[in-house]
Amino acid sequence: MNSLISKLDSIIPQLHIEASASEDVAGLTAGEMAHLLSKVLQTQGIAIISITYPSVDARNHRSLDSLVHKLLAHGFGDVADLIRGDVPFLLFDDLSKCMRVHHEIQLDSVAISGQLFYAGEHGMAAERAIDALLHRADKPELSHVA
Repeated sequence: MNSLISKLDSIIPQLHIEASASEDVAGLTAGEMAHLLSKVLQTQGIAIISITYPSVDARNHRSLDSLVHKLLAHGFGDVADLIRGDVPFLLFDDLSKCMRVHHEIQLDSVAISGQLFYAGEHGMAAERAIDALLHRADKPELSHVA
C-alpha cells in the first residue's frame, strides 16, 4: 500500500484516495478537498461553498462586480469581501446564510459558480441535507395537553 495513503488514512479515515505508483505523492482536486473537509466538519455543522471563478481575470469580468453588488445589497458584505478577494472556499456555520448565499451565486452569476458541500455530500444532496436540518429547526416541539 502507498505509504502516503496509509499516513493520510490514519489521520483522516474518511479519505479514500486511489493509490498511485509513487510512494510519496497523492493528488486531490479542489472538489475532493471540499468533500473531505465537509465530512470532517460535519460534527460542527459547517457547510462549504466551493467557488469557481472564470478563467479570465475575474476582476475584468462583469460577473464578479455584479455578484459582489448583489451580495452587498442583500446584507452579505462579509461574503462579498471574500469573493472580491477570489477565495476558493467559503465556510459557513450558519446554514441558513449558506443557503441564501449559495442561491445568490446560482441565480445571479453567469461566470462564477459555487458548489455546495455539507456532511460529505455535494450539490443537491447537500442542499437536501441542509434543508432537512433547517426545516426540523423551524418546527416547534408539540406538547400534548391532557
